[in-house]
Amino acid sequence: MYDNLSFSVPESARKHFKHQPAAPGFRFINQTNSMPPINEVDQWIEEYENGPFWQHYMRQYYGMVKCIDDNIGKLMNTLKNKGIDDETIVVFTSDHGDTLMEHGRFDKNTPYETSAGIPFIIRYPEKVPAGKVIETAYSSVDFAPTILSLMGVHNPSGVSFQGVDGSQDLVSNKPLVKDGSQIVFSFATGNTPDWATAIRDGYKLVLHTEDIPWLFHLNNDPEEMINFIDSPWLQEIKHQLQDALVKALTDYNIGLATETPFIYLDKPACIDSKDVLPIIKTGKLCKDLGTSVNMIKCQKKKKVSNHCPFTCGTCSCEDSTGKFWYEGADFACNTISNNMCSVEKIKNFCRKTCNEC
Repeated sequence: MYDNLSFSVPESARKHFKHQPAAPGFRFINQTNSMPPINEVDQWIEEYENGPFWQHYMRQYYGMVKCIDDNIGKLMNTLKNKGIDDETIVVFTSDHGDTLMEHGRFDKNTPYETSAGIPFIIRYPEKVPAGKVIETAYSSVDFAPTILSLMGVHNPSGVSFQGVDGSQDLVSNKPLVKDGSQIVFSFATGNTPDWATAIRDGYKLVLHTEDIPWLFHLNNDPEEMINFIDSPWLQEIKHQLQDALVKALTDYNIGLATETPFIYLDKPACIDSKDVLPIIKTGKLCKDLGTSVNMIKCQKKKKVSNHCPFTCGTCSCEDSTGKFWYEGADFACNTISNNMCSVEKIKNFCRKTCNEC
């Protein structure tokens, strides 16, 4: 049905493949979609777009969307023909999304909106006004208490739900409902639960086993390409999400907390950027200094030493501000014990306290 369409790889994939900007640590590349060399990205994407897999995959995906659309139409027509469509609650939702080469990857298992964000469309003319928009952050655990309440089932058996009842948001006469204080959580599961996130009012804080924390501003950056963790205007939001997520790590037994003993809660003061070097046109990174890029660049180019302070050896003698997670608790540099300085990441986070300079 869609063989006449041609699909382009999303621009976010091209940018991440070129490290402009570099991708977060939670966006791993699987075996079937390995990252090309930076200076070959454009050629690789052109060949990929013109190859058999990408176009066939996307045409099939559109076909499945069409199939779902047709069958939902049949369902709605049946309800209408039986005269019960106004008194029937119809919900369209899912368990996850698919990145479809956004950020250079397929499938799910990331905190990106295209993966972890899901649709939730409800039709119930008897009680829910048409055109209602809800911008409050909700999660799948809120589904049961909300729908049961909407049905008039007020939990006489006393079942305890972790989710909240959002039915009043649905039935109110307000065309737009938004509670900016409500925080929800999402996290990786399975054998390698390597990330967890807290979401509130268009902001998302992501913690990862091997990366600095990422703070996304979804309204300003809907493609989730920019890390706002250092933004002076978002520090209050960051701290609120940070505190909530730290508490959730233990309260809900989130796998990230048991997968690794150490997690950055704040960005360390001295860390190399993963973005492409600002002066090298051939697409080199900090890790290339000392091999394909002469280390003399650190002394001659201030941009390089600022970009790669750890590799260039120009880190200042100071502790990082903020906190990190270690073996079940959060710490700042002024609260650590001496023996904790034997941990490499803690030693780098607390350079002055650990006598690294």
